[in-house]
Amino acid sequence: MAITYGVKHGPSVSVSGVTDGGSNSFTDTGLLATNATTGIAVGIWYKQNASANAAATFTATTGSAAYPAIVVSQFSGVATSSAYDTGATGAGAPTALSVTSGSFTPAQAAAVAIAFAQENSNGGVWSPDTGYTTAADAGTANEVYGQYKITLATTGQTVTATNDIAQSKSIAVAVFKEAAGGGGGGSTTNLFYRRRR
Repeated sequence: MAITYGVKHGPSVSVSGVTDGGSNSFTDTGLLATNATTGIAVGIWYKQNASANAAATFTATTGSAAYPAIVVSQFSGVATSSAYDTGATGAGAPTALSVTSGSFTPAQAAAVAIAFAQENSNGGVWSPDTGYTTAADAGTANEVYGQYKITLATTGQTVTATNDIAQSKSIAVAVFKEAAGGGGGGSTTNLFYRRRR
């Protein structure tokens, strides 16, 4: 089982820790998508081979209370070691409805890509890219959004998230390898959404 966090926070703020009720320690992918206009960012943390009780509670600690929000996604069938493969980030213009990541190339087709996007508004409805599934439906009053795709091409690709409000946005996407003998990307998925203002 692998758990991923999409953590949003305000300008000049760092995430000092990510924890859950299962006493799992999380690793920062180093992906941090910062919008140059607002300075608001979204990053990705993960825990591979998580314990079964990991879904109890989820907490991300930032250096400031500015714009905190998290999306949590849990996947089975992911590699239990060296799971993180690659990723990319991107940012959009203040007048754009969508935001697209930079190019990323998965090492293997049996993998899951999870993308987290944020926008600088207190509203708007998100929609996923073609072939992606919404992992956390942010609805009309939330500012962070998750989408995923299982089984990828081993070629350069990007992912786009679209919101119906033109605001400054950013996006980060991380790719995780499937466990050996996992059935070609047919993993089941449990999804969670948490948000704190």
